[in-house]
Amino acid sequence: MGAPIKQTVLTPEDTATLKMWASSGKTPQRKALRARVILTAAEGLSLHGIAERTGLGYDSCLKWRKRFQASGLDGLTDKPGRGRHETITQEQRLEILALACTTPVDGCNRRSVRKLSEATGIGVGSVNRILSAGDLRPHKVKYWCGKSPDLEFAAKQAAIIGLYMAPPENALVLCVDEKSQIQVLDHTQSLLAMMPGHPKRITATYKRHETAGLLAALSVHEGTVEGRCVESTNHRKFLNFLKLLYRKYQGKHLHVIAANLSAHKHTAVME
Repeated sequence: MGAPIKQTVLTPEDTATLKMWASSGKTPQRKALRARVILTAAEGLSLHGIAERTGLGYDSCLKWRKRFQASGLDGLTDKPGRGRHETITQEQRLEILALACTTPVDGCNRRSVRKLSEATGIGVGSVNRILSAGDLRPHKVKYWCGKSPDLEFAAKQAAIIGLYMAPPENALVLCVDEKSQIQVLDHTQSLLAMMPGHPKRITATYKRHETAGLLAALSVHEGTVEGRCVESTNHRKFLNFLKLLYRKYQGKHLHVIAANLSAHKHTAVME
């Protein structure tokens, strides 16, 4: 005749804690499984029944039931020294985090995970985990803008935002800018037309011509762009482009938003 089953008795506090461990998605799997073993044991099932219910081996169910009966909830935690021993010291982790925050001396703009691994002798995977734990992301860049030296910056900012959000009646808001030194390229051979079984083909080689400039105006609220190609850009070309816009949009009150290039602030343009 088998030995009688030793009943596992739970207090309300133990029951609540074990149920939380068993159901929480953040609880380590081994701890959640041990909690289910004790909850099942409290129902009065035999070790074979507990093993069948939880999927854990007979000997493991016996071990965790004994540990709980002897030490309560503390008995379900691993004893010190068990598990995989740490091979990377805290000093090494701090060294990697500090090194990742410095600028490389070899001309690179950042220290990649692979470069950090080569410099410290620690595996790429371990370095990646250490950086993640330290909330460092060497591969990401965030742009920021310092305080403008322009004393009228706040007033200009408010005026531009106002034009974007609530333009005056019969107003046309134009963002005007220029691009200079555009390389004018041409393919060395003509395009070959598409044929059955072949797409149209363009030669990969090209020849360089001179450079060109582009003046463009974006109508903020209509989404249309007016552009003009010029051989070079200067204040005269910029002023002529503004006059072209004025003639095209007759009857509209033009509000021009432009960058602080010297050509845009030239005396002739301002007048």
